[in-house]
Amino acid sequence: MITCVVCIGPGWAITSATAWTAILINKMPGPEQKVTVMVWGMVWTALVLFMLLWGRKVESTLEKISWAFVAAIVGSMVILLIGYVPAESIWRVTKGFFSFGMIPEGADPVLLGGFAAYSAAGGIFNISSSNWSRDKGYGMGKEVGYISGAIGGEKIDVHPTGIVFRPTAENLKRWKDWLHFARLDQWIIFGLGCWIGMWLTVNFAVGLIPQGTKLGGWAVAAYQGDAIRKFLGTPGWVWVQLIGFWVLFGTQLGVTDSATRQMADMLYNLWPGLRSWIKGDIRIIYYIVFALVVIWVIMMVSVVKLPLTYILIQANIAGFVFVYGGIQTLVVNHKFLPKAIRPNWFEDLMVICMIIFYGIFSLFAVNKAFKTTGWVILLIVYLIVLLLGIVDLAKRKEEGYQE
Repeated sequence: MITCVVCIGPGWAITSATAWTAILINKMPGPEQKVTVMVWGMVWTALVLFMLLWGRKVESTLEKISWAFVAAIVGSMVILLIGYVPAESIWRVTKGFFSFGMIPEGADPVLLGGFAAYSAAGGIFNISSSNWSRDKGYGMGKEVGYISGAIGGEKIDVHPTGIVFRPTAENLKRWKDWLHFARLDQWIIFGLGCWIGMWLTVNFAVGLIPQGTKLGGWAVAAYQGDAIRKFLGTPGWVWVQLIGFWVLFGTQLGVTDSATRQMADMLYNLWPGLRSWIKGDIRIIYYIVFALVVIWVIMMVSVVKLPLTYILIQANIAGFVFVYGGIQTLVVNHKFLPKAIRPNWFEDLMVICMIIFYGIFSLFAVNKAFKTTGWVILLIVYLIVLLLGIVDLAKRKEEGYQE
């Protein structure tokens, strides 16, 4: 719950506002544009909140629009990459993806940890991909139910603990078909998509922005557009700023919906008394949480000093989620799932590698933030999280997973 609250702030909307402000004033925003950036940040945040009220009424439309924008963004970036990024930079970045070495002296561990976390969606939002599958009706998701919209939605019964099918021959055959789609989605569409996204953005940073440039301030999303303007003038400037704006605004939309749904799910799952009080209508919890999110976001918009700093705080906390989320995933998969459908050794190994990888970056971030031995603080946090996880699992075992 705590990590959801931290990760749900308006950082992406405010950062997208730096790109939008850059378009409006036709230059790199500075401290004197702080008010303009913050006002537009509030506008885009409000638009995100308004869009989420409609739930499934606009879901299919937004999904189609998002696919169109993704195609336009990737296509634009490929064109710009071929035309304006030096081949030497492209080779250096590509080689770097398959190379191992030491972290360069002077590198910012918080920046590296943030990049590592957000390259893969950022911990809490990777975990929520199961919510997306449920809402789409994949596998047993059709039986579990989903959270519908406040406007035009209807009451849907949502099972609090999930439903595990009986491992009969026919069911296992259907399971393998669904597993094929899930792997296609995670390994190819999502996984390969993340890799391509990292590769493209790093190429732009390395190939277009002079090495040693201090990124940050109120122009954090405008640097690459400024570099392209040297080649294409104002049209190129606007083109790249629009790309940056949509990427960041779309992220805020997904982040807000995902975290709100997860918090609503956790409250609904953990408190039987609350389920009785709302008479099984999870929308009531969702929109109470949603209202609190609105208040939280407004508060955070008013106190954010620098967009990049806020984003990096969110990112490193999200990276830490990979650690305890990975541990919990291993426990749940081998505790509650029938043996026939548990992950294989390779999938478990990948989760363990992820736990170690993000655990190291979490140590780096804690060391820098608290100027002390990071493993001590993380060990305390891990123990608290582990205790809470054990309590949660015990409650779920008592309630039982329906078959």
